[in-house]
Order: sequence, then C-alpha cells, then structure tokens
Amino acid sequence: MSAMRCYSLALQKHWNKVKEALEHPIASDLLYFEADKLKLDLIAVRNGHCPFHLVRLLKALSLELWLKDVISRGIVAAPDRSIVQSLTAATSEFAQKDLVATKN
Repeated sequence: MSAMRCYSLALQKHWNKVKEALEHPIASDLLYFEADKLKLDLIAVRNGHCPFHLVRLLKALSLELWLKDVISRGIVAAPDRSIVQSLTAATSEFAQKDLVATKN
C-alpha cells in the first residue's frame, strides 16, 4: 500500500472529526490558511488525489486540531473575534494598497 493511500484511508476513517474541526477553523481566523481551500484540498486527498502540497495540508490540519485542543484545555485563550476581524480588515487593506502600487 502506498503512503498516499494511507493518508486517503485515514481521512476517510476520521472524516467526521476533520469536517467538524473545519466548520469554524481558528487557524483560518488567524489568517494561517483559507478554510474553504483547505477543506477542498483535504476532500481531494480523501478521494485519493495527491496534491504537491500534501505535507502543508497535513500541517495545517494538525495546527487546527492542536489549537482546538489547547483552547479546550484552557492552556491558550481563544482569539477575540473582534481583534481577528480588525486584523483581517487591516491585512486586506494592506494587500489592496500593495496591489495598486504594483499596477502603477
């Protein structure tokens, strides 16, 4: 059995937990990854496709599961949604300014 098949089977077996973890991903709120894209890529892996960035996908999933665990244990405080939203807005504004600067 190939290593890729092992990842695919593991995701199939534990898909409910993965799906639950990605419903409200904390790491995505903190701008580490795009939740929708991660979920689509993990679905592809579950279906047997091997993206070139498989290790990064697994690391992102691992980060999300770790964050949820340490927050549930009270080791780390959950991020304040208002702070996250202001960070997202600031990052978006910076990206737009950068895009305009590169076009000129």
